[in-house]
Amino acid sequence: MTVQEDSTGINLPPTVQISGSSTAIVGQSITLTGTVTDEDSGLENQLSWHSDIDQALGTGNSITAVLSEGSHTITASVTDSGGLQGNGNYTIVVDAVDNSIECSTLDFVR
Repeated sequence: MTVQEDSTGINLPPTVQISGSSTAIVGQSITLTGTVTDEDSGLENQLSWHSDIDQALGTGNSITAVLSEGSHTITASVTDSGGLQGNGNYTIVVDAVDNSIECSTLDFVR
């Protein structure tokens, strides 16, 4: 068993970072990717993903999901071989409509 230890030999919990889009529109798929730092290798594949609104989202280093409207706190969790858990949190806002503005050039004829 290999676990992440500090200089005193104490097992440290894994650290989890999440990357992906921070906004989406209802019905749009979003992809999130997790990175784990720990002495145990391969922990990314054991990440468990959860939304505070939509509940369980899946497992693995990357997930693709369609989230309901609202401001979601996404949590990715993993436990190392020493039994310590690491979590990463990420906020995604899902809007009902696309609030982006598209501009184009108009030609006026007199």
